Amino acid sequence: MDLAVANTNSNTVSILFGRGNGTFRPRLDFAAGQLPAFVASGDFNDDGKPDLAVANETGFSTSTVSILLGNGNGTFQRPLIFAAGSNASFVAVADFNLDGKLDLAVADTGSDTISILLGLGNGIFQPALNFEVGSGPAWIGVTDLNDDGRPDLIVANSLSDTLSVLINASPSNTRAISIVNAASLTTGAIAPGEMLTIFGSNLGPTQAMGLQLNGARLVATELAGTQVLFDGLPAPLISAQAGQVTAIVPYALSGRTATQMTVETGGVLSSALTIPVTLSAPALFTTQTNGAGQGAILNQDGSVNSASNPAARGSTVMIYATGAGQTDPPGIDGMLAGDVLPKPVLPVSVTIAGQVAELSYAGAAPGLVAGVMQLNVRIPDGVSSGAVPVQLQIGDQVSQTGVTLDVR
Repeated sequence: MDLAVANTNSNTVSILFGRGNGTFRPRLDFAAGQLPAFVASGDFNDDGKPDLAVANETGFSTSTVSILLGNGNGTFQRPLIFAAGSNASFVAVADFNLDGKLDLAVADTGSDTISILLGLGNGIFQPALNFEVGSGPAWIGVTDLNDDGRPDLIVANSLSDTLSVLINASPSNTRAISIVNAASLTTGAIAPGEMLTIFGSNLGPTQAMGLQLNGARLVATELAGTQVLFDGLPAPLISAQAGQVTAIVPYALSGRTATQMTVETGGVLSSALTIPVTLSAPALFTTQTNGAGQGAILNQDGSVNSASNPAARGSTVMIYATGAGQTDPPGIDGMLAGDVLPKPVLPVSVTIAGQVAELSYAGAAPGLVAGVMQLNVRIPDGVSSGAVPVQLQIGDQVSQTGVTLDVR
């Protein structure tokens, strides 16, 4: 047996390999988040190798959980970061919605809540669902208290000297749970042409299905009996499976202030969710598909930008995004960009390391479905080397923070 230790002051997790006689080898350190307070283990991407979940007690209004996917040899990959409540101090692992994938329960000491992050089985977690408990929750126990086959929670509240008991009420036929931007994994108002991911259960087929083209060479709006409808308008589907569906908001929603979304599976409609509609909702795609870290960016020579393959100052990089809103000419749902490359009707700008970058192209990504945007951007000469932040603004909306570009 080995040890994993959360090191609060050094923002790392230490791994100590056991010798089998009660002694341990010198530690190996891996980056975690800011002020890691507790670490738990589980196989979060279903590859048979133990991974780590670290509660990071950042002290901000929202704190984070870091997921370090294991390589199976005692080393771990760079952390994937997911938001929790304030001052996350403890994390417990279990399958809370009974879908066969491990989830997280996080004690948010600073916000008096428990955050439930439902796992997708690939190392990625859905946005947190928060539940109120007592004052200063500091520890969580997981057990089936009422013998209904569902894991319940016992929470020790350090500032109120109480225990909170949360009985698991997950229905067996849950449909849509949360709707997020497919690039940033953030919630909020949606824009025409934005790529969305809808999380839940019983949303589609057991085996994932990717996009298909219909007879008109448009991305199909139905996959294995699954449709996503906005005010009754079918959306192009990028993928569909039981736990999540990725779709593109129809351009016909342009000018509306709200829409009702439903998911139809096997002829059965889910309850309608009312979602506000905005002009734009820009978000940058990332290589880890978690909305943060290395952006999905190509260097000038077409190679993938990374720490080992940075881009030169003054060179042009290609950045990929979604959420641009209506285009000129108007967007056609499900169309693959070809000879005509629609461009956003709203003004577009990009900053790299806080500097406004020269933008030579902003429009549809050639060969990709309408709703995916390509930006050809020149890296300013004064940018420092290393991983630098990138942000996109379309109209008055700005993309998520935390996306980076590597510069040499």
